Amino acid sequence: MTEQGPNLQQQMQQQTEQNTQDFYGKSVGSLKSQIQNYRSQLEQYSQQLPEGDAQAQVQEMIDSYTELESSMDQAAQDAGVQDKVEEAAQQAQQQMQQYAQESAQQAGGGQQGGGQQQLNATPAAEKKAQELGVDISQVQGSGANGRITVRDVIGAAG
Repeated sequence: MTEQGPNLQQQMQQQTEQNTQDFYGKSVGSLKSQIQNYRSQLEQYSQQLPEGDAQAQVQEMIDSYTELESSMDQAAQDAGVQDKVEEAAQQAQQQMQQYAQESAQQAGGGQQGGGQQQLNATPAAEKKAQELGVDISQVQGSGANGRITVRDVIGAAG
C-alpha cells in the first residue's frame, strides 16, 4: 500500500500537468488566432489608406501584432505546447472562416456571382491585381485564412 501512494500521487501530478498544458495551449492558440485576425484586418485597412503618416502608424500596429504572434510562438515552444497552440489556432480560424462564409451566404441570399468563383482576397487586392495585370487566382494569400492582400499581389507582380 505504501508503494501505491507515491505512484498515485505521481499519476495525479502528471495528469494535472497535462491538463494545464492542454488548457494553456488552447488558450494561447485561441488568442493567437484572434491576433492573426486583427492583424489581417489592419493590413486590409492599411492598404486602403493613402501613403503617409496614417498608413505608417497602422503599419506599426501591424508590426506589433506580428511581434505578439512571435512572442506567443516562443512562449508555446518554451512550454512545449506549440502543437496544441497551432491546433487550437487552426480550429479557431476554421470556425471564424465558416462563420464568415455562412454570414456571407445569408447576406447574399446564396446567389452566385455570374458563375465566377469567389476569391479569398481583399477588395484592395483585387483592384491592385487589375491595375498590375496580375491573375489573382494564381496568387498565394498570406493574410488570415490565406486571404490575398495587396502585398501578396505586388509580390506576385514583381
